[in-house]
Amino acid sequence: MIQESLTNVYKHSSRRQARLTLSYDPHELRITVDDLSGGSTGTNTHAPGSGRPPGDRHGIVGMRERVLALGGRFAAGARPDGTFQVTADLPCQPLDLAPEPAPWPSA
Repeated sequence: MIQESLTNVYKHSSRRQARLTLSYDPHELRITVDDLSGGSTGTNTHAPGSGRPPGDRHGIVGMRERVLALGGRFAAGARPDGTFQVTADLPCQPLDLAPEPAPWPSA
């Protein structure tokens, strides 16, 4: 999601400036990518006639599918100030750090 979002900023924004923010708590990781340009380059980001980004599993549609498949939440869209933001909240899976049981003694 991070790589895809930053690639989209590089390809489609006017100034190619982004801010990546990571925050977490014991239950969730939040990833936010802000396109700080406040406008696009005018590059067409949709496949002709489809109303969807080009490619079968790319862009915002693909990011949303991958985040939801992990049990997370996803949002992407323009903000009131003209910038674009992509946010994903991913559940944290606690590691099972219990020691492995000792092997049975051989007879």
